[in-house]
Amino acid sequence: MITAFDHVQLAAPPGSEAALRAYYVGILGLTEVPKPPSLAARGGCWFAAGAVCLHLGIDPHFRPAAKAHPGLRVQGIDTYARHLEERGAKVVWDDNLPGHRRFYGEDPVGNRLEFLEPEAAATQPEPARTTFTASDATAPDATARDATASGTLAAPTYGESRARPASEPGAVSELDAASGLDAAGEPGVVGEPGAVREPRN
Repeated sequence: MITAFDHVQLAAPPGSEAALRAYYVGILGLTEVPKPPSLAARGGCWFAAGAVCLHLGIDPHFRPAAKAHPGLRVQGIDTYARHLEERGAKVVWDDNLPGHRRFYGEDPVGNRLEFLEPEAAATQPEPARTTFTASDATAPDATARDATASGTLAAPTYGESRARPASEPGAVSELDAASGLDAAGEPGVVGEPGAVREPRN
């Protein structure tokens, strides 16, 4: 029987990996998950935050997903939206979903993304401001490093709160399903409870 989502895959055009890393890691705050060697030659990138896994696969006949999209649960949606806008990312608010605050955005290749938070959680006081520096960024290219060198940010924090694969040194950051916080007590993009799993395909 089906028990959970393992990942969501979006398409991307050839040669877009650097731009994808700059956006998904440098702006959204996800962590890049290394692809297995047998799949890495195909190009593309895998990203994760908690139990949220996004795969960006290369399609030589790429057309952006303008309607179909993943919905990403966040904490502190106003702060998160400001963070995106300050870095030039698209933010379009929508109030048509009862009980939620949400906005839409687009990744660098035009794929639609939804970001949402239940209204009860959105009305809670936002966490204290924390410091984020370029050294927290994991993207290897200069574009992504520049995108994340932001000085002081209101939480959520986009460095240490990002989950890491179990094979990476250091503790794996897990998200608490009740609070939306990771093991360090920091907010960010949230998903199902549990540690990040190594994708299987």
